[in-house]
Amino acid sequence: RFRLDRKATVTFLIERKAPGRKVGDKCRLPRPWNSGKPKCTKLIYIGRFTRKNLPAGTNVVRFKGQVGKKKLGPGSYRLRLRAADQIGNSRFVPLSFRLTRR
Repeated sequence: RFRLDRKATVTFLIERKAPGRKVGDKCRLPRPWNSGKPKCTKLIYIGRFTRKNLPAGTNVVRFKGQVGKKKLGPGSYRLRLRAADQIGNSRFVPLSFRLTRR
């Protein structure tokens, strides 16, 4: 559930949170050669879906735990919601969630 102040197209990006290691200025997947580096959280892109021309006010979008035909397994995820109006004004809003079982 979210609220829009004007009619907009909303894009939802799903990313999985995974353990990582900080190498330089990037977070990389853990490997034997970077095991001594500082820990970080790596975000792995899963997919996205879009809802077009949602009206101003409160909107509800049902999420069934899958993106396209790919079902999400248990774990931590981040949803980035982006609402873009007809002029092109937009902003990403991050939201973390966890799936506990399938």
